[in-house]
Formats: sequence, C-alpha cells, structure tokens
Amino acid sequence: MLNGNKMKISELLELWKGYYVDYEIYELFSITKGFHTDNLKDYISYCNTNLEVVGYELADEKDYNRTVTANTCEIADFKELYGDKNAKVLLIAVDTESYERK
Repeated sequence: MLNGNKMKISELLELWKGYYVDYEIYELFSITKGFHTDNLKDYISYCNTNLEVVGYELADEKDYNRTVTANTCEIADFKELYGDKNAKVLLIAVDTESYERK
C-alpha cells in the first residue's frame, strides 16, 4: 500500500516498470481490507492514468489467487496467461468517486 504518499496511476506504472507483466485497476469497498474478492467494488478496464492511487500490491500467482480470485470458481494460471509461472501483476486501487467530485 502507499503509506500516505500520493501518486498517480501513470507514476506508479513507471515506478514499477519491469516488475509486472500486467496491471489491474480496482475500486475497493475499504482500503484497509486490501484486494480480497469480497472487497472489490469495481474492476476498471479503462480509466484516466491521472487518477490518484489509494493503494497497490505487486501480486504473484499465489497472492493473486488468495486475493483477487479468492471465493470464486476461478484460479489464475500465470503460466497459461502470461507464459511465465513467476509473472507478477500490479494491483492498483483508486477512488473514482472522489475524482468525479473534483
């Protein structure tokens, strides 16, 4: 997570460039509960990369399956999806409601 530092999506993507093969942007019900399936409000397939990040996590396949796909019938296979079992996905949390109010 961010530890109080403000950063835009574009800045975060640049900072972690080379560490992730893909990224996913979500709205969370509660930032304190992280990226668990039950806490994911919305998956955002496209958004303004100037949105402020409220949290993030670099997830390997094990982390991804324990959080994003937990409590679902889905299991992510990074070897199949990305051609690399050790690939990582950058999970990004944003608050679109505060952005829309500005």
